[in-house]
Amino acid sequence: MSARITEAEASTSARTATILLLASTGFNTSEAVQELWADMDALAVLRDVRRRL
Repeated sequence: MSARITEAEASTSARTATILLLASTGFNTSEAVQELWADMDALAVLRDVRRRL
């Protein structure tokens, strides 16, 4: 479980950095941001499951 959470944290962090970079160049990132929020919600669920174990 911890490995999966670490992987998800690294992935969302990298995607956030990419989105910020693209947004700074004027690229429309609205769809990518929505997908990122969905991934972050999934990460929150994983963290909650780990906490309950």
